[in-house]
Amino acid sequence: MLIEFERFEGGVRSTAKLDTKVANLLEAAARWGRGPRLLILSTWSKGIVNAPSVDGFRHAVLRGINNSLGVHVPGRPGCALLFARFIFRVQSPGLLCLHSRSFAEVA
Repeated sequence: MLIEFERFEGGVRSTAKLDTKVANLLEAAARWGRGPRLLILSTWSKGIVNAPSVDGFRHAVLRGINNSLGVHVPGRPGCALLFARFIFRVQSPGLLCLHSRSFAEVA
Protein backbone atom coordinates (compact mmCIF):
# COMPACT_ATOMS: atom_id res chain seq x y z
CA MET A 1 0.00 0.00 0.00
CA LEU A 2 1.18 3.51 -0.86
CA ILE A 3 -0.46 6.69 0.45
CA GLU A 4 -0.31 10.37 -0.54
CA PHE A 5 -1.95 12.98 1.66
CA GLU A 6 -2.79 16.53 0.52
CA ARG A 7 -4.86 19.52 1.57
CA PHE A 8 -7.58 20.21 -0.99
CA GLU A 9 -9.13 23.67 -1.27
CA GLY A 10 -11.19 23.10 -4.40
CA GLY A 11 -10.54 24.59 -7.80
CA VAL A 12 -8.12 24.00 -10.64
CA ARG A 13 -4.92 24.66 -8.70
CA SER A 14 -5.78 22.19 -5.93
CA THR A 15 -6.87 19.59 -8.48
CA ALA A 16 -3.50 19.96 -10.23
CA LYS A 17 -1.80 19.20 -6.91
CA LEU A 18 -3.86 16.00 -6.64
CA ASP A 19 -2.87 15.02 -10.19
CA THR A 20 0.76 15.38 -9.07
CA LYS A 21 0.07 13.19 -6.04
CA VAL A 22 -1.42 10.45 -8.26
CA ALA A 23 1.68 10.69 -10.47
CA ASN A 24 3.86 10.33 -7.35
CA LEU A 25 1.93 7.20 -6.37
CA LEU A 26 2.38 5.68 -9.82
CA GLU A 27 6.11 6.46 -9.91
CA ALA A 28 6.62 4.99 -6.43
CA ALA A 29 4.66 1.88 -7.41
CA ALA A 30 6.81 1.47 -10.55
CA ARG A 31 10.01 1.72 -8.48
CA TRP A 32 8.64 -0.86 -6.06
CA GLY A 33 8.76 -3.55 -8.75
CA ARG A 34 5.85 -5.95 -8.38
CA GLY A 35 4.29 -3.10 -6.50
CA PRO A 36 1.42 -2.59 -4.13
CA ARG A 37 -2.14 -3.66 -4.80
CA LEU A 38 -3.56 -0.52 -3.22
CA LEU A 39 -2.82 3.17 -3.79
CA ILE A 40 -4.51 5.72 -1.54
CA LEU A 41 -5.01 9.39 -2.33
CA SER A 42 -6.16 11.07 0.86
CA THR A 43 -7.31 14.69 0.99
CA TRP A 44 -8.43 17.02 3.73
CA SER A 45 -10.10 20.40 3.70
CA LYS A 46 -11.22 23.11 6.09
CA GLY A 47 -14.94 23.21 5.49
CA ILE A 48 -16.87 21.81 2.58
CA VAL A 49 -15.37 22.37 -0.87
CA ASN A 50 -16.31 20.92 -4.25
CA ALA A 51 -15.00 17.40 -4.67
CA PRO A 52 -12.48 16.88 -7.47
CA SER A 53 -13.40 14.81 -10.49
CA VAL A 54 -11.84 11.38 -10.11
CA ASP A 55 -12.00 10.53 -13.83
CA GLY A 56 -8.45 11.79 -14.43
CA PHE A 57 -7.16 9.76 -11.48
CA ARG A 58 -8.84 6.63 -12.84
CA HIS A 59 -7.40 7.23 -16.30
CA ALA A 60 -3.88 7.75 -14.90
CA VAL A 61 -3.97 4.54 -12.88
CA LEU A 62 -5.27 2.50 -15.81
CA ARG A 63 -3.18 3.98 -18.63
CA GLY A 64 -0.21 5.65 -16.95
CA ILE A 65 1.16 9.18 -17.06
CA ASN A 66 4.07 11.15 -18.46
CA ASN A 67 6.12 12.49 -15.56
CA SER A 68 7.69 15.95 -15.33
CA LEU A 69 10.69 14.71 -17.34
CA GLY A 70 8.46 13.42 -20.13
CA VAL A 71 9.11 9.77 -19.26
CA HIS A 72 6.07 7.50 -19.50
CA VAL A 73 5.20 5.83 -16.19
CA PRO A 74 3.01 2.79 -16.89
CA GLY A 75 -0.42 2.42 -15.36
CA ARG A 76 -1.28 -0.14 -12.72
CA PRO A 77 -4.54 -1.71 -14.01
CA GLY A 78 -4.42 -4.49 -11.38
CA CYS A 79 -4.04 -1.96 -8.58
CA ALA A 80 -6.91 -0.30 -6.73
CA LEU A 81 -6.95 3.46 -6.11
CA LEU A 82 -8.87 4.54 -3.02
CA PHE A 83 -9.85 8.20 -2.74
CA ALA A 84 -10.23 9.21 0.91
CA ARG A 85 -11.70 12.59 1.80
CA PHE A 86 -11.69 14.21 5.24
CA ILE A 87 -13.57 17.44 5.92
CA PHE A 88 -12.76 19.43 9.05
CA ARG A 89 -14.53 22.40 10.57
CA VAL A 90 -12.80 25.15 12.48
CA GLN A 91 -13.79 24.71 16.11
CA SER A 92 -11.73 27.64 17.39
CA PRO A 93 -8.53 29.32 16.20
CA GLY A 94 -5.94 26.59 15.78
CA LEU A 95 -8.38 23.73 16.41
CA LEU A 96 -9.95 21.62 13.66
CA CYS A 97 -12.57 18.95 14.31
CA LEU A 98 -13.44 16.15 11.94
CA HIS A 99 -16.79 16.92 10.32
CA SER A 100 -17.07 14.04 7.84
CA ARG A 101 -15.12 11.43 5.97
CA SER A 102 -15.75 9.46 2.81
CA PHE A 103 -13.99 6.76 0.85
CA ALA A 104 -14.43 5.73 -2.77
CA GLU A 105 -12.62 3.19 -4.90
CA VAL A 106 -11.98 4.98 -8.19
CA ALA A 107 -9.81 2.47 -10.06
